[in-house]
Parts: sequence; structure tokens; C-alpha cells
Amino acid sequence: MSFYLHTGNAFSSLEAPFNTPSHFITNLPKILDFNQEWEAGLVEVLFQKSHLDSKTSEKNTANSEPSEKTELKAATSEKNNTSEKTTPELKTSESDGVNVDQEKSKKATVDLKTSEKSSIDQKTSVVYICGDFIDHSIVGDKTLPFFRSFSLVSGKKLLNRTYAKPFYVKLNTKFIQNLSIWLVNEKGGKVQTSETDNIFLTFHFRKRNGSDCSSF
Repeated sequence: MSFYLHTGNAFSSLEAPFNTPSHFITNLPKILDFNQEWEAGLVEVLFQKSHLDSKTSEKNTANSEPSEKTELKAATSEKNNTSEKTTPELKTSESDGVNVDQEKSKKATVDLKTSEKSSIDQKTSVVYICGDFIDHSIVGDKTLPFFRSFSLVSGKKLLNRTYAKPFYVKLNTKFIQNLSIWLVNEKGGKVQTSETDNIFLTFHFRKRNGSDCSSF
């Protein structure tokens, strides 16, 4: 016997108006009664950011300025070379060609540096998903009631992870009326999110050592 449960920070916004993506409570429509030992596993994570990180956006905008200035400089140089040419001399033509090649080389170098810096700005952080209805597990120098960790990349607006073989954790209660879910970072601190971000989770509940264990 098993079933799936879907939840997220927006599911109980009326009953729990202070819900955030980093910590939210879901009030279930009925009490779940587990008369035997059950376990739960996280099978899907959908994290939707409302906007890009402001620092990343500002840095990317600043990084784009050298490229635009280089293009303007190249266009001005080409225009001046064209207006100053009065006779089709071979020497002048070769000089103009060198100038254009140099400008193209400078632009390519600036674009490469901008791309490399933009990649550095997109930092990856590890996020742990925890719940108050499962047993604790050892995570480094502490214990947490966590299901799974996933990587969150700054600058990306959507993250979707599906786990065909989830890690199952034993339930620490026989009755569940509401779920409390929260996210912590590598240091055990609260994950900073925006009020307009959204996270959706899908859990799979099953009896421990049940007949349907082989399907996962």
C-alpha cells in the first residue's frame, strides 16, 4: 500500500499566511492515520524563482558595457577609415584591414572575459529539504530530519528534479494533520528566498518493507 502527497508553500496560504519557500506548513484535508510503520521519500522538486538575483543581474549588466563600448569604438574606427580614404592605395587598404582585425580581436577577448565572469557569478549552493514528520539523519556535524539535498544555481529561474529512486526515511509519528517543511543550507542556516518564489514537492508514502518496494 502506498500513496503520493503533493505540497508547496502556496497550498495553505490562507491558513498559514506566513508561509515562505524556505519554511512552510501545509494543513491536510484529513488526518493521516498510520497504524503500522511507514516511510516517505521525496520524488520531485520544482523550485520557481520570480526573478533573477539582483546582484547577478547588476553584474551581468555591468559586464555587458565593455562589449558595447568596443562595438561603438570599432564602428567609429571603420567610419573614420572610410571617410579618410581618398585613393584606393594598396598600403591604406592593408592598414584598414589590420585595424578592423585588431578591433575584432579585442571584441572577441572582451566577450570571452564577460562570458567567463558571468559563469563565475552563477554560484551553486546545496539545499537540504527537511520535514517534521520523519526521523533524523546525520548530516556532517549535526542531525536533521532531511529527505534529500539538491543544487540551486543562482541566476536560474526554474529548477525541476525528479527522482526515480528516492531515499526513504521512517516516519516519526502515527498521525499527520499538517506538514512542516523547511530548507537549510550547507551550514544549517535558513535559505534566503523571495516572497514571490514558489516551491512544489511530491512525496511518496509507503509501508516499510511493503510489497510495492520493488517498484522503486
